[in-house]
Amino acid sequence: MSSVASGVHRFLWRGLFLLLVLITGCAIALKTETVQQFLVQKAANYLSRELHTTVRINHLYFDWFTGVDLSGLYIADLKGDTLLYAGSLTADWEMLALRNREVKIQHVAINDALIDIHPHDDEAMNLQFLLDYFSPKNTKKDTTQRNIILSELRNLQLNRSRVRYENAEDGIKINANLPSFQAQINHINTATMFIDIEQLRLEKPIVHLTKLIRKKSKKDQTDQKETQQTLDKKDVVAEKKGIETLKRTFKNNFHLNHFSVNDGEVSWTDETEPLSQTTNCFNKNKIDTKKINIQLAGFSYKNDSLSGNIKQISAIETRSNLQLHDLHGYLNLHKGSLVFKKFRLNLNNSTIGDSLALQFSTWQDFEHFDREVVTKINLKNTEIVGADVFRFLPNLCESGLATQYKTEKIRLDGLLSGTLERLAARNLNLKLGARTELAGDLVIRDLTKRSNLFLSGNLAYLRTDAGDLKRLLPTNVKLPKEIDNLGKITFSGKWNG
Repeated sequence: MSSVASGVHRFLWRGLFLLLVLITGCAIALKTETVQQFLVQKAANYLSRELHTTVRINHLYFDWFTGVDLSGLYIADLKGDTLLYAGSLTADWEMLALRNREVKIQHVAINDALIDIHPHDDEAMNLQFLLDYFSPKNTKKDTTQRNIILSELRNLQLNRSRVRYENAEDGIKINANLPSFQAQINHINTATMFIDIEQLRLEKPIVHLTKLIRKKSKKDQTDQKETQQTLDKKDVVAEKKGIETLKRTFKNNFHLNHFSVNDGEVSWTDETEPLSQTTNCFNKNKIDTKKINIQLAGFSYKNDSLSGNIKQISAIETRSNLQLHDLHGYLNLHKGSLVFKKFRLNLNNSTIGDSLALQFSTWQDFEHFDREVVTKINLKNTEIVGADVFRFLPNLCESGLATQYKTEKIRLDGLLSGTLERLAARNLNLKLGARTELAGDLVIRDLTKRSNLFLSGNLAYLRTDAGDLKRLLPTNVKLPKEIDNLGKITFSGKWNG
């Protein structure tokens, strides 16, 4: 009996020894160049079959327990165009999760990447097949096979990467250079399309946005001329499609705890409009913004609403020397309504608060802000310098009025509502100059058009004196000499002029 036990004992030890040798040999073999290149080819072929497109990998180092390190990753879209190129990619994962066709990744680092996004002729985005691949199949017939689900991604890092998006038919082009992008994610699940992000951080991003002269579709090319009304309708349709895409992507919700941008740059060029030659005016068709710093907290999207805390935004628009020293407040965006509460805006030499609401039908309305966007501002402890007002009035910003009033300070409280074509002020308290005060209600029509500017109101009081009156009235208004003999000037009642 003892000899049998001894034989079994030797057999077990020898078997264990051979198993360890086999495992060690496999581990060593996996590190050899020949085996690694074999795995490169197998991995590329597998991904090509899974995604139904071309996938190439220059080099791959594979560790069964910790993850993968590869270089020269290329993924084409379904039309054969470049979708993704990564100089190098490192991923740490949980290998056991793959048994359930789940991907659990602890860390992904992508360096020297190019991501090229654009629509195909059928208007679907060229990356849609990737989104579909990592989403669950929703058919009753396929119960045994399902897509691979990304159920966990803790850290994502992009270094020295570029993102390009162009839609010639809708007239949009975006180029983004991302020297450093980092994401810390609490939870992600592509099956439920839910994502909870702890932090997103961008260092020195450079983004160029361009509105292109629209490329006509095949149907449009049969027409001799496409009217502006038709183009505007297409903008609205394109916007609705984009919103629906976002709704499908985040059909449940997402949450972002912290978001920061450090020393970023954003430029905007509207190639469909002529470039203004004015130097001190804010030009919505050509914007160059530098030194952008952003701090956001507690942002979430749920039930078609986006809300969160804007802790701080600062930037400089270099063409007009518009300096945004600080913007903060609580934001809520929901179905054509953008609301800021407890908001404060420090702009050049002006300070504006306390709440702001904008109402609009589509984002395209902002291209005709003066007549399409309804504004409601509750002003508290607000001080506005004349130069900061005229900067936004293209027909007046380089006029004699702008020069005359550029250093004037207006201190006011009250409620402003309406569009720039017809702006109403209620319960207004205004102080201007050394001894001028006004209280009551005002209506200002055609604020952006000097020749049509019209004011009317019902004033509780207007107090001033001859010195302030002569200094504040336009220089082309001549007052009689007798005005100097007047002391204080007081007016109350209705006024049109």
